[in-house]
Amino acid sequence: MKTIKNIMKKTALVLGVSVLSLTFNSCGKDFLETVPTRDISEADVMRTFEGAMMAVNGIHRLMYANVSANTNTSRTDLPSSISVGYGQGISSLWLAMDHMGDDFVYFTAPASWFVMYNWVTQTRPESSAWHNMWSWCYQIINNANGIINRIDEFEANDHDRNYILGQALAYRAFGHFWAVQMWGGRYVRGEANNQLGVPLITSHIIDPQPRATVAAVYTQINEDLTRAIELLTNNPSAINRRNKSHINANVAHGLKARVALVQQNWEAAANHARAARQGIPLATASDLLAGFHSVDAPEWIWGMRVTQATGTTNFALFIALNCLGSPSIVRTEPRLVNREFYDWMAPNDIRRDWWITDSLDPRYNQLLAGGWASMRPWANQKFRVNGSWIPEGSANQIDRAMMRGSEMLLIEAEAEARAGNTAEAQAALTALMGVRVPGFTATNTGQALINEIMQNRRIELWGEGHRWLDLKRLGEGMRRTSAQGHLEALTGGTLDVLIPAGDPRWNIQLPQREVEVSRGAIVQNPL
Repeated sequence: MKTIKNIMKKTALVLGVSVLSLTFNSCGKDFLETVPTRDISEADVMRTFEGAMMAVNGIHRLMYANVSANTNTSRTDLPSSISVGYGQGISSLWLAMDHMGDDFVYFTAPASWFVMYNWVTQTRPESSAWHNMWSWCYQIINNANGIINRIDEFEANDHDRNYILGQALAYRAFGHFWAVQMWGGRYVRGEANNQLGVPLITSHIIDPQPRATVAAVYTQINEDLTRAIELLTNNPSAINRRNKSHINANVAHGLKARVALVQQNWEAAANHARAARQGIPLATASDLLAGFHSVDAPEWIWGMRVTQATGTTNFALFIALNCLGSPSIVRTEPRLVNREFYDWMAPNDIRRDWWITDSLDPRYNQLLAGGWASMRPWANQKFRVNGSWIPEGSANQIDRAMMRGSEMLLIEAEAEARAGNTAEAQAALTALMGVRVPGFTATNTGQALINEIMQNRRIELWGEGHRWLDLKRLGEGMRRTSAQGHLEALTGGTLDVLIPAGDPRWNIQLPQREVEVSRGAIVQNPL
C-alpha cells in the first residue's frame, strides 16, 4: 500500500507538495487523533474524512510555515519549498501591513523590516519579501483548489463532505483576498473596478495566467465565501470543530464581513460581522490584559495554537512583537506606539496598559532586568509569552488570533455608521468600549462618530495587521509626523509628507520572477 510519504513525491495529485509535507510534519493534536499519519493510504487522502482533514490542516499549517520564494506560485505544476525570512506565514503579512502604516514607530534603524517601515521595498520587484508573500497566497489558493477539484472522490457523509469543501472554499477566498488587497488596485464602490487585480486561479493550471480585474477577483471571492457559509451553517461537523484553527460558519461570515468592508458594502459588512460573533462572548477586561497569548481566549473566533512541536521558533510574530521573548531583536528593537493615538484614549481606558509609556512604571525596570537593554517608553507590551510579566528565557511560543469578536464589533460599528444607521453604530461601539472604558456610552453622530470608531479600530487592532490595508481601502493617504514619534532619519522621506491615495506605492510591485516566467501574461504595476 502506498503511504502518505509516497504521495508527497507526486505533484500530479494537485494537492501539492506543501500540503502533504507540512501535514506530515504536523500531526499533533491539531491534526488526526485516531489514525497515525503513516497509515493513511494514497486512496484515502480525499476519500476519507481523516485524509481530507489532513489536507485542510496542511493549508492551515501554511498560516505559520516559512514559505520560500522558490515557488512559481500562479502555476501549480512546480513544487514548493520552505525557508526562513519574511515568508513566515500570515504573521509576516500582518507585520508588513503594520510596518508600512503610521502606528508602528521605531527609535532606531531595525535589523529587519526596515525596508517595509521606510517604504523602500514597495518599489522593489526583486524583494524576497514580496516573493515569499506572493508564494504564500498562491500556495493557499492552489492547495485549496486541490481539495475543491477532488471533492467528488469524498466517500463520507454529507456533513463531513460539506465541512471539508466549505473550509477549502473559504481558504481559496482568503488567499485571493490577501493577494488582491496588496497587489491589486483599490476597490471603489460604484465604479467598474476594471483596474488590474491578481491572477484568478480556480483549477490546476500550468500555463501562466494574466491578472484578472479587481472586480472579477472580488466576484470570485464572494462566490466562494457565500458557498462556504451555506456549507458550514448548521453543519454538525463545523459546529463541533476540533480546534479554532478550523473554519466554521462564524469564521466564513467574518471573512465575508472583511471583504464587504473593503467593497464599501455597508449592509453586508454589518450583517456578516453580526453573524460572525454569534455565540462568541465579548472580551472581558481580564481577557484584554492577558497578553493575547492563548487561542483559548473566549472571544477568539479563529486562531492558531503554536507550540515547540510546530517548529516555528522563528515565527515572525515571536521575533517582532512578542513581549519577553528570547530573540535579541525583541529586546533591542521594541515596536513603539503612535503617541497621538495613545493620547486619544481616555485616562481610564484599560488598553493603555498595552504599552509602557513611563520609565517609572515597575514593569519597565522588570523588563530591563530581563535583558531588554533597549527598552523605551511607548514600547509594546500587548503580546506576552504565556501572558506573563516574568522573562521567559528561551520561550517564544504565543498563539495568534486570526479573527476576534472585537474586530467584528468594530466592522459592525463602522459599517452602520457609514450607512447612516446612527443608533445601530452607537450600540455596537458602546458594546465594545463599555469594557475598555467603564461607563462609556457612544453619543457622537455623523462624521464625529465615524472618526471615533476609526480611532478605536486603530487602537484595538494595533499589531494585528490591519493598518496599511485600512489606509488603502479608505483612500485617505498617510501622513507620518514627528508628533507621533516618527524620526526623519528612519522614515525614508515619508515624515510630514502626505502619501496620497493615488501614489503608485499603494499597489505593491509584483515579484519580478513571477512577471518574467509568465512570458508576458502578467503585467507589472507601474512605479
